[in-house]
Amino acid sequence: MATWGKVYLVSGNKGKQMEVQRYFTQAQLMVEAVNINLSETQNSSAEKISWDKAVEAYRVVNKIPVGEPLCHGGTPVLVDDTSLEFDALCGLPGPYIKWFLDRLGVEGLLKMVKGFAPPDEEDSTEAAPAYRRASAVCIVSLCYGVDEATGQPLVQQFRGVCRGALPAGPRGGVGFGWDSIFAPEAQTPAYAKTFAEMSVDEKNTLSHRAKALQMLTEYLQNSRAGTQGGGACCKGTPEEKVGVNGD
Repeated sequence: MATWGKVYLVSGNKGKQMEVQRYFTQAQLMVEAVNINLSETQNSSAEKISWDKAVEAYRVVNKIPVGEPLCHGGTPVLVDDTSLEFDALCGLPGPYIKWFLDRLGVEGLLKMVKGFAPPDEEDSTEAAPAYRRASAVCIVSLCYGVDEATGQPLVQQFRGVCRGALPAGPRGGVGFGWDSIFAPEAQTPAYAKTFAEMSVDEKNTLSHRAKALQMLTEYLQNSRAGTQGGGACCKGTPEEKVGVNGD
């Protein structure tokens, strides 16, 4: 068994917390959610956004003052960033999906791609016409300290991708975020259900987050680079943070 101790998941999203907890429990690993407010890099690269967020989360969780170098031996932290990439929009909204969803809602997101339908496909009954194809992407980033020789943060990233399509309208009543407007391709028949129409078990065999979490838990189980946390230079726990909230 790897030597990882508790890992903190930085997220206030209950749906994400449940999905992550499920994988950690199956892998006999400990994870605890903490809700803190992190700044977010504005960048078209989901990997860059997630990397920066993981490093900041490590600093905040381990109470390392801004301006001071990171230290090794702190509590490992985990962040999760999701992109929804529409083929018709050359990958947009991408990592900006949270803000698009907040402003437009799921109906507005569907309208964004409707304008790209060829005239002969506007009334198509096809499950996934080309203009409605999309990719769901999840980047999970784990920051567990710093390379003491170089001073660079130690961050591992795991990328899960799920190809699918947007339905003609929202479907399903479970899940969260944009689950009701994304139907994975890798099901039988293809595109039959949106994430919001699936059971937890169904979703966890197909989703972008499930793929990233599977890689993460395998890494944690196999890695010997873990730490029990609580190093002398990283004092305090996330529970001692007050007045903070996250996404």
